[in-house]
Order: sequence, then C-alpha cells, then structure tokens
Amino acid sequence: MILLNIKKNCLKNQILIKIISNRIYTVNKLESRGFKPMPSETNFLIFELPKKVDPNKFLTEIYSKKVTVKVFNFWNKNWCRVSIGSKSSMDTFF
Repeated sequence: MILLNIKKNCLKNQILIKIISNRIYTVNKLESRGFKPMPSETNFLIFELPKKVDPNKFLTEIYSKKVTVKVFNFWNKNWCRVSIGSKSSMDTFF
C-alpha cells in the first residue's frame, strides 16, 4: 500500500512538473508575441486580445486548428482563456 501511494505521488509530481513547464513555455511564447497573460498558478492562462482582433474571427481560426479556447468580454475588454496542454498541443495553439 505504501509503495502504491509513493507511485501515485510520483506520477502526480511528474504531471505537475509538465503543467508548470508547459505553462512557462506558453507564457514566454505569448509574451514574445506581445500578449501579457495574467499571472497564473493554474492549468490555464488568461490574456487580453488586442482591440484590433475580432473575437469571432479569432475563435474561427483557433477552432480550425482543433484547439478549444474561451473568449469572453470583461472590463469592456476581450479576453482569451486557454488550458495548458502538452507542448505539442500548445505549439498547435500558436
């Protein structure tokens, strides 16, 4: 039983490390493109879409890549929420 718990904790830590690593990767890619994601310690990021970006066109383009994101309007600004996936999934997002 103890060995099983150790293995479960090890797997959880490996998953957590991947999520953190891919979140940092995604933040860096977003910032290199001029976006400013909100600080996050979660498995998703939120960033403001530029005013020149039509949210509907943005969603159509992203959905065509088979990537699911959420776009919402808050504080009179358009925001995007993207879940952190594998590195290859995040590359598809970009």
